[in-house]
Amino acid sequence: MGRVIQFEERAVATLRERLGEAESARADLAAFARGHSGAVATIHEAVIAALEADDFDALAAVVTRQWPAMLGLDCVAIGLLIGDQGFRIDVDGNLLCGWGMGKPELDGVRVVSPKGEPIGHIALPERCANLCFGGVHRNRLFMAAATSVFAVRQHARGAGG
Repeated sequence: MGRVIQFEERAVATLRERLGEAESARADLAAFARGHSGAVATIHEAVIAALEADDFDALAAVVTRQWPAMLGLDCVAIGLLIGDQGFRIDVDGNLLCGWGMGKPELDGVRVVSPKGEPIGHIALPERCANLCFGGVHRNRLFMAAATSVFAVRQHARGAGG
């Protein structure tokens, strides 16, 4: 004759352990949801502040000075995508524009001074669709082109907070 295997105690202990894990996950999810709703409200507040800016200078001030404090960030860099051209601003106020107009001599990044004067061009073998500053000191310019990503270290740093 067979013997009786006592599994009830072990099964109940396992069930209690799994219920405890489920309760812990539920509590984590509830905490995340509470934090997420607070984050959404803060993001809405930041967007409203940007919408209320009177001109570009005011918008730049909101984004680079107010947003880091509002959103709890170290810094915010301005990056615009208008049409199919990427734009970034460095700390000197120069505008770096992803460029490419179907002619190889125009492919790359144009650099325009705050006065609107062209002051430089970074030539690439293909059209530059978007760009961003990166690296520890925000002095490395990453340029996303049609089939490649290029990077160049610069003396200028990307604008931030």
